[in-house]
Amino acid sequence: MRCRDGSTLMVLPCVKDTELTNDAAEVVLRLLDAYLQAEAARYVTHWAAAA
Repeated sequence: MRCRDGSTLMVLPCVKDTELTNDAAEVVLRLLDAYLQAEAARYVTHWAAAA
């Protein structure tokens, strides 16, 4: 989710009644992996441009 000030937030569903199935957990982990890869790439790009 992108905020008005340009910052971004990751929103994950909260499951209180039942545990996540393996399939659902895999989806969430893939989302977190993709998010972390994007953040790392952004960080590297910023510092490469600043150097």
